[in-house]
Parts: sequence; structure tokens; C-alpha cells
Amino acid sequence: LDYLGVPLVDNDRRALEQISPTAEDAATRAQEILDRHCLFFVNINPEMRVKVAAGPAKPELVEQGWRLFLVKVQNEAGATAVLHATSPHAQRLFNAPTADVPARWLELQMADAQPRRAALSGLELEYRIIQLYSRDAGQREAKFSFDVGQGTQDIDFRNETDLLFRCAPAHPVTLRVRDENDRPTTAGFVVRDQQQHVYPSQAKRLAPDLAFHPQVYRADGENLRLPAGSYVLRDTPDGNSVFFGNEFNRVILGEIPIGAPLIHPTGNLFPLSLWPRHRGRLGRPRRVLRATQQLSRAALRRGS
Repeated sequence: LDYLGVPLVDNDRRALEQISPTAEDAATRAQEILDRHCLFFVNINPEMRVKVAAGPAKPELVEQGWRLFLVKVQNEAGATAVLHATSPHAQRLFNAPTADVPARWLELQMADAQPRRAALSGLELEYRIIQLYSRDAGQREAKFSFDVGQGTQDIDFRNETDLLFRCAPAHPVTLRVRDENDRPTTAGFVVRDQQQHVYPSQAKRLAPDLAFHPQVYRADGENLRLPAGSYVLRDTPDGNSVFFGNEFNRVILGEIPIGAPLIHPTGNLFPLSLWPRHRGRLGRPRRVLRATQQLSRAALRRGS
């Protein structure tokens, strides 16, 4: 969780550190702490049948953003295959029938890239990490199923569970894009977070955004919707970069610091903008980007 940028809250971390590994109830106490963060409980019985149940973690997501949850795996079979998670609501939008687009609001990934292992360890008990992305805001329902290979799903739909999510709205980020003559223009932007997720998710883009490349195009005055966090906003193909977010205290255009955002104590990002035009190394005018993040009064009152 630390590696993925979402560490346990301090109270739970301290509670885990205080557990003596030699205590008889060490495993039970550790499970009590970690289970609170589990969205799913998965059981693999000795016959390699997989069933799933909802865990106690609150099913809360954020529009256009990723959230991480734990998956508790009780592996009675000692399986060492890869644990797969699927959902009909997480199918790709590319070439999807128009009628299916509203239902395909979710994206999911098991966090099994390096330095983690994709396959289960074979231990009787372990915890895995699942990452969920919501395209939409509001209440959304999704069905999930798990397996460790074809034919391992339990019967009577016991390897499926339905969850109703509350998806908090993202913040609109209005972009002011100007050319060297300070006239409105259009630019392509690649937006990534610290875990290198691309925003908006390529798998969940709707027209006019295109899914086959990472950038999205915005004209002067148009916006992106992003949850609170830290991002790198890169203009393509020039390579100019704008950094903004909770983790940064300055705004960068190329290598020239030109401004700073105001950060609310609760983590809200207030309006920020870039200063006027500058020239490149060869004296040629370069595109100037101005980014302004606008939060509605309602969002500020919510403290989100």
C-alpha cells in the first residue's frame, strides 16, 4: 500500500506494529485490522472452487479516479495460480454497443505488477490489492466475480457479489490555452498521477476523447475532471509540463518556475494559473499554457 501511494491510516499502522509476532493471537489481531479495509472476502476451497462475499470496507469511489481496497484470500487449496477479478461493468468501451455504454462505468485492476507477484503464494491466508476506477459520479452498482482459472468458479453464483457504490464527484479543471500571440488555441494533454495512471482512463473514454492514445485534446476554456490529488499535466508534443496538486508547492512550465498554487488545509486545490508567455532557447515563441482549477462553492462547502 505504501508503494502504491495509499498507506494505511496511522492508527492501523501503529496497531500492526504493536503486535508481537510471537503472540498467540498475533494473526487474529492482524486480520481484525486488515479486514476493515477489505472490499471482498475470497475463499478457495480444497476442490479449487472460488466463492466471494462482500467485505466490511465502504464501497466508496470517486469520479474519474482510482481507489484501492484489500481482498482477503482464504486459500484452502494452496493454489498458486493468478487470482482474476472480473466485472461486466468493467468491459472496454471501444466498439461497445451504444446501449451498453452507461453500464460500462467501471475499470478494475489487480495490483500484481512488480515488485508484487501476480500469482498467489499458496499460503492459507493472504491479502491482495484491487484498484477500482469510476467514470461517473453518483450511485452505481456493479457485479464482481473471482477465479483462479477457467472452471474454478463456485456453483449457484457463489463466486459473484453485487455492490452499490457511492462515487464522489471530481473537480472541474478549466484550461486556458493560448498561443504565442495570446489567442485561444487547442492543445493535447497527457495527465498522469504518481502511480502513472492516465486520466481520463483510456478504457473508459467517451467521444470526443480517443482511447487509442494517452492524450486528450482541449480548447481554451474547456475542462478536465480530476479528483483531488497530485498530477503531472503534460502538453503534447511540445513537452511543456505543469505540476499541481497536494504534493507540489510550485507550478512548472518546461524548466521555468512561473507560479504557485494555493492549497487549502483540507487538501482542496484552489485556482492556479501560469504567467505570461516566454521564449524558448532559440528565441522562438512557444505555446503558453494557462491552467485554472475551479471548484464550485458547493464542493468547497462539502470540504471534498
